[in-house]
Amino acid sequence: MLNNKTSGSAEQAGQFSPGASKLRQVYGAAQWAGTKYRNRDGSFRQEDSHYVSPDGRLAMVADGIGGNGAGEVASRILADVFKERCKNLPENISYERAEQWLKETIEAASQTVVEAQKREIYLASDGTMMTARAQMGSTVVACLRMPEKMLIAWAGDSRAYRLRGGKLEQLTRDHSLENELVDKHLLTESQAREKEIGHIIVSAVGRQLKISQVAVDLAFGDRYLLATDGLEVLEISEIEALLTKAIRPSQAASSLIQAVKDKQTNIIDAQDNTTVVVIAPVVDPIIASPAMTSKPGAAPQVCDSLSQNFSKMVTTQSSSCPEQSENQQMGFRGWPLYSAQDTVKSWF
Repeated sequence: MLNNKTSGSAEQAGQFSPGASKLRQVYGAAQWAGTKYRNRDGSFRQEDSHYVSPDGRLAMVADGIGGNGAGEVASRILADVFKERCKNLPENISYERAEQWLKETIEAASQTVVEAQKREIYLASDGTMMTARAQMGSTVVACLRMPEKMLIAWAGDSRAYRLRGGKLEQLTRDHSLENELVDKHLLTESQAREKEIGHIIVSAVGRQLKISQVAVDLAFGDRYLLATDGLEVLEISEIEALLTKAIRPSQAASSLIQAVKDKQTNIIDAQDNTTVVVIAPVVDPIIASPAMTSKPGAAPQVCDSLSQNFSKMVTTQSSSCPEQSENQQMGFRGWPLYSAQDTVKSWF
């Protein structure tokens, strides 16, 4: 599923056969164009793009930057590159190769953005001719499902979260000027927050690119969220409550976007676009270890601390700069039932 629609939910029906595969994933996606950027016809322009692979194991969201500098083109390039390279993504890829594949895909997208900047034009995968500009760029966050882990890679301030046992964790750390100054011990965290420089990013596809990666363990009942920075108008507690309350990922995605819209009705300034993809890795009890079969909402036995994740994080510098049509009842061991509005994807 590749999308950069103006607003609303974006979902796709998938085929599911209970005995056909060992790994499945359910996802829902939604987005809103906000009120910051307008097209010539007066409609609001969506600068975000997102993509979920046909087999469901790969998902990404991208947030174009540059304002009138064709940010929507840069984010579209990311979605197109992920879609094209996913065609050659091996089913039984090793962890090491998967990490390299994510890094190389983001670097390839960055190089494509740079080339489009020079040509001032980009031919999208659907044949659309798009005007490119020198100042365009994009953030990105992507996740790749492995048998026992979720691999995450990002550049910029688009984020990945995990809901486990009713508790939401941010798995990524923004590539922002605020964090950079704190890391270099030039400012304390409180001093950096006072300067309100968290929105200034120091890494982007098509510009100065830094890619960070992290791998986290999977547990039964986990939910993962990929989001552009428009979601940051919501408090962590609000996101946590909405993800916990929704039965299906599609409901969670739609609820998050609606909450963003509701909160921004009282804000005078023009509001940023927002895209979310909610992912629920499904683990069959037949193949799952006891630690991976706890009911949703229960504290799982498999638990890795976020501090350990960041200590193992890989950061690299890049040279690129300038549901089956019928409802499928799964419901095993307390797992909620999903409907045709959600996407169930399988692979061997």
